[in-house]
Amino acid sequence: MAPSPVLRRLLALQQRMAELDAEQRREDAYDNDETEAPATVGESHQLMFAPIGERWHLQYHGPATSTRHSDQPIFAELLETLADPVVANALHALGFSGPDAGANGTREWVFTPLLEQGVQFPHLRHLAIPQADNAAHNAVCIVREGEILDDAGDVARLVALAPGLESLELPSAPDPAFFRVPLPALRQMKIGAGHNPNGFIAHLARSGAQYGQLVHLDFSDVLGPFLQPSDDWPATPFEDYEALFRSPLAQGLRGMVLRNAQLTEAQYRQLNQMQPRLSLQVAHNFPGCYVDHWSPQGFAWKHLLVNG
Repeated sequence: MAPSPVLRRLLALQQRMAELDAEQRREDAYDNDETEAPATVGESHQLMFAPIGERWHLQYHGPATSTRHSDQPIFAELLETLADPVVANALHALGFSGPDAGANGTREWVFTPLLEQGVQFPHLRHLAIPQADNAAHNAVCIVREGEILDDAGDVARLVALAPGLESLELPSAPDPAFFRVPLPALRQMKIGAGHNPNGFIAHLARSGAQYGQLVHLDFSDVLGPFLQPSDDWPATPFEDYEALFRSPLAQGLRGMVLRNAQLTEAQYRQLNQMQPRLSLQVAHNFPGCYVDHWSPQGFAWKHLLVNG
């Protein structure tokens, strides 16, 4: 039986990734006067896909940047593949990840070229673009082409192409335009604040009608307690969380995880009392910290270390 048009397109792109990876390893070996290094999972491009009924689950791992002058042709070719209506119509789940490589402490996903094609993803139910690992050197964010640490509405444009989304994971808090996009089927949302929470919790409290099916929210505030809240690293104020817990949206939530929230124990207890049927979990994802970078006063979170 001949492969479907979607499978042929994905297999061709997968082969193209393997060829470019092999070429890059040969060039690196030549530059370093070495034999060709073996491929490693973390450094190679990966395109993994599996059928789900009549649809497909597609997972990409590789460099994140794609602009018109990009030196990462594979991601640009991936976006071209996704812009094919035959492929877009067949997707059920889509995920993106990549190596810990970037510039100025950030690893940027640029989806602008895809968005400009205007293709729809009518059957896409799950979209995952996760945050970086705690020990990563580069924070992950979605950026509009030509902007600095700002999606400038691109996240809103992206989710608008998939109005049937049931789960959504984003590495950085979206531009306020996101909250004007109805996602009536969305049940799970996992959002990282990245460099700036962009008033995400306050906007969510006012826009709950857009997410009538939402039952679970996982929100990570600014990068972590090692980066003290300031004008450059603003943490979400308690009043925003309080507004969310008073909103109609909170009535339908069954579970919520708050990560790195700058709240007191009393404030957490107050939120819990406001919605006692909601399962509220607190977590702290401390960023990695090199021992030789500790301040003269020592490790800022020494109470987490074993005594002795």
